[in-house]
Amino acid sequence: MNKRTEFCSSRQTPIRDINEWKRRLDSELNVPQIDSTPAVSTAAHLAEKAALLLLAWLNLVCPHRFERRNPWHSCVFENVCRVQARARGDGCRLNGWATNPRDAVGTVILTHGFREDSQEVSGVLFAEKVCSATNMAIVAVDLRWHGGSHKFPPTFGLAESWDLSGAMDWAETNGYPHPYVLCGGSLGGLAVQLCAGLDERVSGAFIKSSPPSAAAALSKGLTDTRAARTLLALRFLARRYAWLTRTCYRRNIIAEGDISRYDSNPSHSPLIFYLVGELDKYGYAETKASFAHWYPDDTAFSFEALPSEAPLQRKWFRTMIGRGHRMGSDAGALVTDYACTFFRHVLQIHRGRGVERDSLGHTNPK
Repeated sequence: MNKRTEFCSSRQTPIRDINEWKRRLDSELNVPQIDSTPAVSTAAHLAEKAALLLLAWLNLVCPHRFERRNPWHSCVFENVCRVQARARGDGCRLNGWATNPRDAVGTVILTHGFREDSQEVSGVLFAEKVCSATNMAIVAVDLRWHGGSHKFPPTFGLAESWDLSGAMDWAETNGYPHPYVLCGGSLGGLAVQLCAGLDERVSGAFIKSSPPSAAAALSKGLTDTRAARTLLALRFLARRYAWLTRTCYRRNIIAEGDISRYDSNPSHSPLIFYLVGELDKYGYAETKASFAHWYPDDTAFSFEALPSEAPLQRKWFRTMIGRGHRMGSDAGALVTDYACTFFRHVLQIHRGRGVERDSLGHTNPK
């Protein structure tokens, strides 16, 4: 009688669960146990399901299209390819589009606001003007839960910065030229300001209408809606959402989305440009305080100056007088002009520094 038959015939207590029987048999035969998935509590599973259900419901009451049958970027640009990337922090699948013109001199990593995507008409037209004015390549990515990217719960900052790092990984793999300049507004601005300090491949960051922190985006953003029928549910979501995301991501990811927790003087010295409406609902003074976090020792700088007017600064702050969070479509030309001025300055500084980068994107001065 072999060892397997002896074990099966000698067991005294009945085993009704086949999995338990396999475990006991493997233990007797000294079969190594391999646990391919970490143990997750029932509460974590329930919280994750609750978060996804709440987000799905939020999408129903505030609908936006996840996919477009006739994407605008294919109508504006001749050479367009699809972006399929992975976020650095957790491997979230990302979708987007990109264009790399001939003899491009740099790359703009473009993102979007909450409940938008990389195929918004305004964003595509902005990208076309930037590409024409600066001859920079464009990589436009859908942040998690938006567009064609995977529906991981949004975190209003930190996880979205992982998405931008994943987009830069894709850009490097496909030969998109340095320097890399991030550009985003609202939710995208939160992602950009974090990624600019955490990823040393970033040479510049154009941040438009960014809330001061993830907590501010939740407390003021989700509760500010014109749809009266959703107000009560949105307030509940804003109060419970930090706990839900903490359970889903297994870290206090909303609190970690505060820019003040990170190095204010990163070694790669990215150039920073904030553009904020005077009447922004998230608080003009609070966003200005987030801007003050950057390079606190650089006291000799002028507010409201442009890079062309103050080229020695590393950060610039511009106020849109009389404008709110969205600023309005009639301000689009001015916003594009500010962005192109900043991008040209980043290109000039990058060429002046004589920066070389290795295969990992690390900076190596000549």
